[in-house]
Amino acid sequence: MFGKRYSLEKKVAKPVDVPWRNPVRNPIRKCPGFEKKELAIYKLDAMAFCQFGCVYCSSNCGNLMRINTAAIKRWTKKIVGVPLNSRTDAEKFFMSYPGIVESLEEQLLSYPKLTKVEGVLQFGMLVDNFSPFLVGNGITLQILMLLLEKTKFIIRILSKSAAVARNEFIELFQRYPGRVTVGSSCGTLNADEIRHVELFTSSPSARAKAIRSLQENGIRTFLMACPILPGFADKNEIEELYSAFNPPRLESAWCEPYNDRANWKSLLDAYKNYEKRAELFKIMSDKREWASYALSLAQTHADTLKKQGFKGNSIFLLYQDGMTAREIEIAKKIPSVSFQSGALK
Repeated sequence: MFGKRYSLEKKVAKPVDVPWRNPVRNPIRKCPGFEKKELAIYKLDAMAFCQFGCVYCSSNCGNLMRINTAAIKRWTKKIVGVPLNSRTDAEKFFMSYPGIVESLEEQLLSYPKLTKVEGVLQFGMLVDNFSPFLVGNGITLQILMLLLEKTKFIIRILSKSAAVARNEFIELFQRYPGRVTVGSSCGTLNADEIRHVELFTSSPSARAKAIRSLQENGIRTFLMACPILPGFADKNEIEELYSAFNPPRLESAWCEPYNDRANWKSLLDAYKNYEKRAELFKIMSDKREWASYALSLAQTHADTLKKQGFKGNSIFLLYQDGMTAREIEIAKKIPSVSFQSGALK
């Protein structure tokens, strides 16, 4: 009904860098999408397309990639010999920005007012700025140093990498107390299953260990349990996930169900566990099933944080398009639900 049972592990080669043909002119930009989520006002992505190859990622088929689909295919064919698509070939390539550090230096010199802004800057919105290429080449550290030395931004870091807790970053963050908050994006501790979906990220346990290390060193931290994929939303699994990140020491906790961005069938192909594949198919094939999954997850999110002694800011991101009036009324009664699909009627 929904595809054959997978018994063999998918072997994936490391993605190749395809340097984007045009240097980014102004790395710091407004980010209205994250402002609505109460995350940040500005953002900085240090590459054009992420290295981590998460199958479910909305960035793979978002506006930026969709608008540039034809150009990306032509450019990747010129560089690697075959046309690649961000939605179907995310595990095969990533796109760096040549001269990103120099571009940031020029932007800060050209727009001195920008250096005085005290709002929140999201360090990595469409890509993960702690991917191996950026960290290994010193780009992540150089950009963070520039932002902390030359601006007044509060830097919000979100990553699926354990590299956020490397010594050089901890030492830098400690030199600017209160200016940096570091979060992990993690939707399950089930490493055996999630590695088929998040192909090149740090393991969930390594991410949790990194957050605890940052907490021990006085760095502000948060959790982005996002997305909690169908098949991974069991109450006990979520309690285990949240507990690993030490809720009493987290400043904030976000949670989000999986929202289809024209890629759920690609995600289905990536699921190795037959039962979890069946649950994903069921939920994504029926709006009422999806609503039930999302509402149950929202309640579990609120209950788990309360149970585990969390005292910070909690937000459950709910895109309510397709939900009935009754379902929306149920959602309104769940603590911390934030509607994301425009004004409610």
